[in-house]
Amino acid sequence: MLLGEKIRNMRIKRGMSQEELAFKLGTSRQTVSSWENDKTYPSIEFIIELADVFEKSIQTLIEEDIVNMKKVLNNDLDRVVKNKHREVIGKLVYFRTICVLAGALFIFPVYEYLEPLYLFIPAILLVIGVVITIPIEVYRKKYSLRNYQDIVAFFDEKYS
Repeated sequence: MLLGEKIRNMRIKRGMSQEELAFKLGTSRQTVSSWENDKTYPSIEFIIELADVFEKSIQTLIEEDIVNMKKVLNNDLDRVVKNKHREVIGKLVYFRTICVLAGALFIFPVYEYLEPLYLFIPAILLVIGVVITIPIEVYRKKYSLRNYQDIVAFFDEKYS
């Protein structure tokens, strides 16, 4: 049970109106109503006063809320990490594409117009393109990106 519901239940159990509780806390009836309807959350000062008025521990009042807040924070952290990984994947794919295209396009001109010794330049670009595929594959496996639909869904989540 969340704090707002607990406040309402304990207030009703003690036969208090919102106005009476608000008077004891030194706030308005609208504020108490806002807490009970989970529109706002009381400040720590009011949580302490609520614990005193209802003769409950602060822990008893907010324990489920703390669990929910931790879940929300963990989800937010996961979303931040996933968004960072999306950016990294996007940059890696872009860089890999540039390296492979440049390496492939430079092979013929280098071979024709320069000495074969210079073929190491496009070869290095191609090798870099291949090596960049390794971290991309790691992310692909981590997020189970098996097909085009999975990839599109993964990148669309960023904007939802």
